[in-house]
Amino acid sequence: MTDDQASEQPMVNRIFPRNLTAEAAYNVLGNPPSTRPESGVANCFPGLEYDHRNLDCRFFPGLEVVYVAQGAALGVRIRNVDPGENILVRPPAEYVSIAQALRPQLRALSARLSAATPWFVSALEQSGKRIELVDDTGADLDGVTAWRLIRSLRPGPVTLLVTPRPAPPAQPPGQPVPSDQPPQTVRLDGWRRSYTDPQTGVLDPTYQPGELTQSLCSPWTHDFRDCSCTYWAANHPDIVFPAVPRAERTQPSGAPTEASEQIRINWLRDPDVAEVHGQALPSQPDNRPFEASYFQINQRWQDLSIVLEGRETEGSYVPRSAARDQAVPFSTSDELRGRIVQLAGLEHLVTLLYLYALFSVISPAQAQERGAGRWPTLADDVTFARNVLLEVATGEMQHLRWANHLLWGLAEAIGHPFEPAVVPPALVLPAPPGGDGRPAQLAPLTLDTLALFVDIERSSAYIDGQYARVTATLRQPGYPPHLYQLASNIAEEGEEHFLHFRDLQRLLSPYGEKDPVYLRSVRPGDPAQPEIGAALDAYRHILTLLETGYQLGDRQNQKALAEARTAMFALQSRAEQLAQQGHGIPFFAPWQ
Repeated sequence: MTDDQASEQPMVNRIFPRNLTAEAAYNVLGNPPSTRPESGVANCFPGLEYDHRNLDCRFFPGLEVVYVAQGAALGVRIRNVDPGENILVRPPAEYVSIAQALRPQLRALSARLSAATPWFVSALEQSGKRIELVDDTGADLDGVTAWRLIRSLRPGPVTLLVTPRPAPPAQPPGQPVPSDQPPQTVRLDGWRRSYTDPQTGVLDPTYQPGELTQSLCSPWTHDFRDCSCTYWAANHPDIVFPAVPRAERTQPSGAPTEASEQIRINWLRDPDVAEVHGQALPSQPDNRPFEASYFQINQRWQDLSIVLEGRETEGSYVPRSAARDQAVPFSTSDELRGRIVQLAGLEHLVTLLYLYALFSVISPAQAQERGAGRWPTLADDVTFARNVLLEVATGEMQHLRWANHLLWGLAEAIGHPFEPAVVPPALVLPAPPGGDGRPAQLAPLTLDTLALFVDIERSSAYIDGQYARVTATLRQPGYPPHLYQLASNIAEEGEEHFLHFRDLQRLLSPYGEKDPVYLRSVRPGDPAQPEIGAALDAYRHILTLLETGYQLGDRQNQKALAEARTAMFALQSRAEQLAQQGHGIPFFAPWQ
């Protein structure tokens, strides 16, 4: 279509590549990528590319405004008036007559501006509609709210009504305050400024260098201090474990020092009060009085500790496989592959243990009835317990998949034969350091069972310790680096599971050890019963789908994995129904 044809069809929207700044193969001087409109996220808060409000500080030709969101004088304040601005001297062709009338209006306003009498935009008019910048009670809108209204103005003529807000005069004691005189309103007829040149796409030259970023945090350390876990742009730790002194790498008993055995501390703590109040408090406002000030951050930011694995470090970092476990690498890749197959069975086992325990906990609706009176928080505690168990069980299912990914990687890198490691589950928990292995049993979530779960996920114990030699081996030359990272992720997530179960221990301990009110009376069902047999069939079907989805030759077989997930939801509903009848799914039956 030619330009002439396009002009005859006004409904056709054509796109012209006019943003020459964006098209340039280099950063145009004075207009870096972070300040170009196409890279911004239109956010008016610190820590991002630019403050979008700064564009609208010059939304009206000849005016510079500021959006006041705090203090006594809220609204859109006139900061500066420039009747001689270039856009008024050489206006776009469609605004020539408007510019001629606007310039004397601006000169009259400029003569009346003073520091003692600030002027504010009180109303906007466009296309026959008027918006008063006040709320339903007549109070002035805050700057951010008013800015959002101004930002919604469309290109074209705009009328502003600006009004002075003189401070009330001081009166001698006992003298009545005179009634307020209605302020004189000035009318300005102009248009909505375009941010960029219509031909080049470069920012309007009215905007001065640095103007778009002038309201962001400066220096960066101010923003760094305020970005925490309550803000999505957080890029530093919040609550961490303290460093373990080199002389205290183990507890007096000789057991490894556990992170969970220590208090959590605020990473941004004030070094001058850390000894007085070192423990992190539950909320950000509680912690703020004990955090380093802006001045301290600016002066001593280099003293902040490096945090790895959730813990502050002292000196050089030593990977966990060498520092905690003193693991000895496997001598052959065959031994490594055999251990990963064993670990896949262990991930399968603990998934079943956690799921069985999940269904032994009453539902929140049942907790509402049981907890009435004596246990007012029972429903919330039950909800938390069920969510923790489901979350950890889901994590173990993911670990089962990652174990198969490790086997895939070995098959590709070394040429090992590959078979999916899904079944059977391990039926014996391996021995922790200094202990013996023990047969696994499906059991309800008593405090004894929960103590076992804590031990299973404890660092350097059942699972984490079993991965130690795997990670130590995969760090050696000849193995793809991503396999080491994958194995490390599994071990590291065990620390999170451990902390979740420790929290669950503290939550459920008050309910006692004998017949706790949060439990159902659940026993493994008889596989000969039709309902139990159907549940086991569904469980076996899920395993078949997983084996299909984990086949090396068909990595993209998402259909089987999607079907497995759907079947898991169905099994979850079936298990919940059986548990309400006192029956648990005997997951071990197919393997005994």
